[in-house]
This record gives sequence, C-alpha cells and structure tokens, in this order.
Amino acid sequence: MTEFESASLTLQNRAFAVGVLTLIVGFGVLLVYFFQMRAMQDQLRISRDSATFDHVVALMGFLQTSDIRTARSRIIKEVKGKAYSNWSKDELADASTVCPSYSAAGYVLMELVEKEPKVINAFAAGWSPSIRICYEILEPHILEMRRLAKSDDYWKGFEWLRNHSPATAR
Repeated sequence: MTEFESASLTLQNRAFAVGVLTLIVGFGVLLVYFFQMRAMQDQLRISRDSATFDHVVALMGFLQTSDIRTARSRIIKEVKGKAYSNWSKDELADASTVCPSYSAAGYVLMELVEKEPKVINAFAAGWSPSIRICYEILEPHILEMRRLAKSDDYWKGFEWLRNHSPATAR
C-alpha cells in the first residue's frame, strides 16, 4: 500500500469516527431536548393546576363576603318553609343576592370543569349542603324571575351548580 493510500485510509477512518461521534452527540442532544420538553409539560400542568386552584379559592372568597354570607344565612334561617307570596322585601333582596352569587360561581365552574373535571368535587365538597338547601328554598324565586324575564336561562349557573354538586348529581 502506498503512502498516499495509507493516508487516505487514515483520513477515511478519521472521517468515519467523526461522523459516528457527531451522530452520538446529535442523539444525545435530542435526548436532552426530549427530557426538557417533558419537564416543560410537567411545569405547564402544574401551572394550570395552580391557576385552577386559584380560581376555586377566589370563588370561595367571593361566596364568603359578608353581604352574601349574611343573605345566605337569613335565607336558610328565616325564609325556609315560608310561602313565596309571604316573603318580605328584605327576604326577596336576600334571595336576589344569593341567587346571582351562586349562579356566577356556577358559570365560572362550568368553564373550569371543561379543563379540569374534578374541580367541581373540590368546590362542592364544602358547599354542597348550602347549594342544595338554598336552591330548594329559592326555587320559587328563581322560577318567578325566569317567568318575568321570559327566559329559562335566568340564574342557570345556580341550577347547573346544584345539578353538578356531588351530593346532588343526577
């Protein structure tokens, strides 16, 4: 073998080694990218779960404001068992505070449940009794307001919330 052929073969071997090394490094880079993508997916999931949790906490805070809590308490303690025609103006005002607050919560949860179905369980675990009792007491008012508005969608979020509360799922 001539010196030229020997040098040429050495160069080919080196080129082949560099090609294999490049392939190994390229595969390693792809592997690193793969694991980075998985880590980013986990971070996005955690971020989404955190945002959902924040929304539920905000809803709970909204429903715990003093005017809504007071109205809800009066509805349960003073209006329960009373004929709708005998409700006072204050009781009607309390009903008109509780219904839209639960309806708003229901509409927000409708959106959250599309992305995270179990969110209703976390929310309703503590609120189911109040939701159920208030809806039962306030149903005549809800029906009257729907009749006056000529719309079955009036306070529909409250109805959805009652229907999707784990204790009242139908």
